[in-house]
Amino acid sequence: MNEKLKNALEHMNKEHIDSIKNLVKFHKNVDAKEAKLTHLDYEKITINYDGNEFSINYDNKANDETLHYEIINLCTKAKPKEDGSKLNEEIKNYMHSFKSVVIASGDENGFISSYAPIIFNGDEIFIFISEVAEHYTTISKNPNIEIMFLQDEKEAKTVFARIRLRYQVKATILPREERFEELFSILKQRFSEASVFAAMKDFHFVKLSIKSGRYVKGFGAAFSIDEHNNASAIRIEKPHKV
Repeated sequence: MNEKLKNALEHMNKEHIDSIKNLVKFHKNVDAKEAKLTHLDYEKITINYDGNEFSINYDNKANDETLHYEIINLCTKAKPKEDGSKLNEEIKNYMHSFKSVVIASGDENGFISSYAPIIFNGDEIFIFISEVAEHYTTISKNPNIEIMFLQDEKEAKTVFARIRLRYQVKATILPREERFEELFSILKQRFSEASVFAAMKDFHFVKLSIKSGRYVKGFGAAFSIDEHNNASAIRIEKPHKV
């Protein structure tokens, strides 16, 4: 086995055990407790699961350039179909578990990364920001921003695959007289310390309208999100090079 094949084998066994177990389930209809690749070459992969072993041929004979595509093709076929409604609910619950959100905004003077407290009213999303903040100025000039909900490092299985949910959104700054009391009531329910901001006239609610997004919950598990917050699986066209 040459160096490229060894690297591919090690990568699969280190980062894609779930995909290997999916292959066992797909081809042998067994929920394996333990599974790993024991061999791969340019024609097939060999899997050992719970003391049993079998091989799977690629659709096409591979070479150094196409090896990763053939492996991904096998794994894609074996991947369980996501339940759309469950996935959308998972994304919603993940988003609602956050009390603040990372913001990327920009104008002709450059880009700013920041964050803000966030609240939800049904399917509506709002952040609460001050005119004093740098991002207020950039959002005023350019309402097309990106937000991200990023898993805490301490909760992630690996720092290389933190769960993340990001959206491209249109930000609409609401005048103080527009829905302020209604939304501030929601803010206070979520943040007991928020009462102090009620009298500060420079604070505004900003409505975020989803245009598109992406949810990544692990290696090879990426989902595209439409303007209705519905997710669908993404086929990875540019896999890792090994």
